[in-house]
Amino acid sequence: MPQPGAGDQVAASTANVVQVALERPLGHYSQAEIGRAKDAIADYLAVTVAARVEPLARSVGRAFAITDRERPRSLRHVPDLEACATATAHLGFLSHLLDFDDMGDSIRGHPTGPVLSAVLPLSAWLGKSGAEVLAAYMTAVDGMAIAGRSVATAVQQRGLHPTAVLGALGSALACSRLLGLSREQTAGAVSLALAQVAGTTANFGTPAKAMQVGLGSAAGCRAAFLATNGIVGALDPVESLRRQSRSEVPEFRVLESVSSESDWREGGIMFKMFPSCALTHQSIEAAYYLRQSIDAGESVEIHVAGSYRVASMLKYPVPTDQLQAKFSLPYCLAIGLLYDRPLLPRMARQVLDPAALELAKRVEFRIHPDLTTVECIDREFTEVEVISQSGRSVSRTVAGVVQLGSSQAVQEKLRQCFALVGESGADECWETVKTLESSASVEDLLAHLY
Repeated sequence: MPQPGAGDQVAASTANVVQVALERPLGHYSQAEIGRAKDAIADYLAVTVAARVEPLARSVGRAFAITDRERPRSLRHVPDLEACATATAHLGFLSHLLDFDDMGDSIRGHPTGPVLSAVLPLSAWLGKSGAEVLAAYMTAVDGMAIAGRSVATAVQQRGLHPTAVLGALGSALACSRLLGLSREQTAGAVSLALAQVAGTTANFGTPAKAMQVGLGSAAGCRAAFLATNGIVGALDPVESLRRQSRSEVPEFRVLESVSSESDWREGGIMFKMFPSCALTHQSIEAAYYLRQSIDAGESVEIHVAGSYRVASMLKYPVPTDQLQAKFSLPYCLAIGLLYDRPLLPRMARQVLDPAALELAKRVEFRIHPDLTTVECIDREFTEVEVISQSGRSVSRTVAGVVQLGSSQAVQEKLRQCFALVGESGADECWETVKTLESSASVEDLLAHLY
């Protein structure tokens, strides 16, 4: 008997993911869900524009032969495969450089960066309308979520970067829809995309973390192009991810059947408040309340208890640059204890804050006894206690996801990001996004990026 994916039959779970991504119409979504997707697009534009504050943005632009404010060649002339993939990799890198992009628990990572970075340049080339862009983007994110609910935690437990791995899948799904691929071609494209990526958590705190997202996005774009010429992989990529995850992480139960529920429901996609790893956000939020009760400069001891993932992923007690700072719980907590909000200007500076570095040395972290295994991920919390010179102790516990709570908050984030790099036009950008489905093309969106 032929194995799943060995012949011309798409395997069942892969078929479910592919069907959602290729065939779910924009009309499937409620106005509230479409509004949430537009917020995510605005958030993407915000953090991608704000990435210009980083010298690395210019370095990567030079490496990709994309100069400041110049649209990539692939969007001005008839592109070849690699030209489009290069534009995709560049945008994917920028979207994740500040670690400020949106989050999705279903994939244990960032859904919009790898998908939209492929959708925008490819849609510009193909002349797709705003409504077609929305449909390809929203359904690809849902396809990622369906696969991610089954394997994302196990992927992360293996030390791989879920945003890079599942981002390649999402990018391939979106590009396949835009290119009009069949179910079989799309399944094969997803397998080919996954064959190109293996981002690791070991690269967190280095330029490679953001590049992994860009390369994952480009892998999906490249794979979809190749599939149009008959170059595809096996037809069971989702099942293959499950088999590998089960063998590599035997202590974690890999789900065989998951819901096709949309991630665009309320609470499915979340928007970051701070440009740092999400595992630092509970401690920063705790700091907001603690600094109203105690002078951080007078503290002599700071004790933090939290998830085992903090110990394994936030590996820089005292960072030496801003990329490491995003993965330093002591430094991020210190920023929160020392300064009023908004914290973006403080956390995006090229020079680390001396007072925060000094305060970070007083932070001691321990794994909370209730948060020692993978089963605790969805109920993680952080306890912060500050002890002053007088012996006075104040503490705060924060649980759940720390996120922006409204569309208005996302709009304000857009304004702050534009202001960070001296850009005007934030409100114009917001209006462009909010009327996207009536646009004939994505040119107005891309104008904000180049």
